[in-house]
Amino acid sequence: PERMRSELGGTEAEVTALLEEARAVSAALGLQIASVAILTPLAERLFKDEEYAERAKAAIGTVDMLPSLAAPMAERVARLEEELERQRRLTAERRAFSEATGALEASIVEAEELVGFPVDTVDTAEIIAALREVGDKQESDLLPAPEAAEPD
Repeated sequence: PERMRSELGGTEAEVTALLEEARAVSAALGLQIASVAILTPLAERLFKDEEYAERAKAAIGTVDMLPSLAAPMAERVARLEEELERQRRLTAERRAFSEATGALEASIVEAEELVGFPVDTVDTAEIIAALREVGDKQESDLLPAPEAAEPD
């Protein structure tokens, strides 16, 4: 199932922090799993000794589940890496969309100036048509808006 976005962070910075934390936990878990692998044969020998069997079972029982945590931890790291890439893509989309809307806004301001204060010798029909063509292209390039577009 899809994880809640709040579990994955809502910004590139949040996801990066969560990813670094998950990588650190995963590394520590790897060391603990290696320790369990080393201690398990010793514990199994102690299970056969009446004097130490109960304590050995209790001790190994507190850590024998650690290997089962490796797969979910690796999955979390992988999912955070995917989310980080998504956040980076959204940041790039947001920046490109903002630049494109800024360019369209500049074209609109230029057109408003042209219409509001026409100069017959400068503002020819060809110039107006070219300006409209540029504005129409800018507008069509903005649609559909990307996932990262922020409503204004």
